[in-house]
Amino acid sequence: MRYKKALGQVISGRLQEFEANQPKDKRGEWNHKIALRYEPKPGDEHLWEYVNRYGDPIMQPTDEEARISATYNPEKQGNQKRWARMANCVSKIEKVYDAKEMRHTWVKRNKCRDKACPICSHDKSMRMAHKYLPSLQAMNNPVMLVLHERNCEKGTLAETMANMYADWRLILQQASKRKRGYSGIVSWEVTTNEKAQTFHPHMHIIVESEHAPRILEDWIKRNPAKRTHHAHMNNGQNMQPVSKDIKSLFEVLKYTMKLSISTRSKEKDQEKEMASTEMLYEIVCAMYKKPQWKPFGQWIKQQEETHNNEERVIDIDENPEIQACDKWVWDNKLMDWVGSPLQGITMQLVNEPLPASFYTFTRLKPPS
Repeated sequence: MRYKKALGQVISGRLQEFEANQPKDKRGEWNHKIALRYEPKPGDEHLWEYVNRYGDPIMQPTDEEARISATYNPEKQGNQKRWARMANCVSKIEKVYDAKEMRHTWVKRNKCRDKACPICSHDKSMRMAHKYLPSLQAMNNPVMLVLHERNCEKGTLAETMANMYADWRLILQQASKRKRGYSGIVSWEVTTNEKAQTFHPHMHIIVESEHAPRILEDWIKRNPAKRTHHAHMNNGQNMQPVSKDIKSLFEVLKYTMKLSISTRSKEKDQEKEMASTEMLYEIVCAMYKKPQWKPFGQWIKQQEETHNNEERVIDIDENPEIQACDKWVWDNKLMDWVGSPLQGITMQLVNEPLPASFYTFTRLKPPS
């Protein structure tokens, strides 16, 4: 978890800095809503103010924008509360009493629930994997089908993904009309090619093996120019069996953005580095308000069995040292949580240096 927290801090900082230097029309849609102060709408000579059917005053925006703050400045960086929340994610770990289990637990505080956050993305993916595991186990012969097309250029990722998803929805609609409804789940993944400066969006789909060939055929027919030689039909990457366990399902749902690129191609011992901030920012913009995964068919009826707060609870068996303090606070310089078991005494939760792979991946200089 510490690795993911440190990585989230680096990602949020770089995206915040990159966004601050972008013109308004190039920023993500979360910057388009200008925060305004509101006041009651004044009435005419017979009314003090207009009210709605519940008797509450009808509000209208004033001409004055909200007060400029550290995370909102309309003339400069825009609305960067998103990155501030992500940097503050799991900044605290606190001891609480679980009345249901009748024991004390330690929970993650200030979760941002952002798709780009390594911690929140991992936790939500695991929760969704537990939710849909019964649906996977009820299938006869599930396979994972990957729908690809030719890489898209920078600046066209959102449009490309919208077109791909529209084609996928049409395939589902036509199957329903043929009374051959498909059931499963679809998940997005976007990888980058730093050398060619292109994106490779593709969809991972869990479906019955008997339906997969027809889906792949319909997929290629809808855009043969981009998909005939880019659907991985010849080397067997388009379809593979899926085990009916939590690990296999988590692999399909685990992330949207593949943050890494290989510094050495076609080698077994590959060193990974983080993709460029510019390309990560475009992925974040393209995925804004878009579902990371979506069930279809019988999978839609699956009800969530796990409690929403379970993803916040830290496993004490895997992290026994966390019991030393009731409260842990993240230290940006130490890249670790710090607690105080006794007055005047502080200790680090992990108290180990981050692995060398972290500094290679983030292109940061290791501490001396």
